[in-house]
Amino acid sequence: MTRAGYGFAGWSTSKTATTGVTGSYTPTGNVTLYPVWIKPDLTLPASLTTIESEAFAGGGLTSVLIPPTVKEIALDAFGDRTDLIILGTSDSYAETFAGLKHFTFVPAA
Repeated sequence: MTRAGYGFAGWSTSKTATTGVTGSYTPTGNVTLYPVWIKPDLTLPASLTTIESEAFAGGGLTSVLIPPTVKEIALDAFGDRTDLIILGTSDSYAETFAGLKHFTFVPAA
């Protein structure tokens, strides 16, 4: 399931949720599940291959979409943040970087 320009963060029983469940879920009766979509604060250009040291250190970003063309990201590219949401293609360097920094990774189309 995809939505152009958004990342899929899982499912929720609330229409207004900002986080979702991506693992298993056992309902206790009839429920309606809603997809949780995240729109990034910043979408980086598809031509980008490297994100330099402290490139976004001073920004107030909460989420960024990193294209699959990015193959190198400086460890301090986003400053000393600990709560950034990285959106990107699964099995890309964006996902690897998110894991290295303990950021939340959300697959995006």
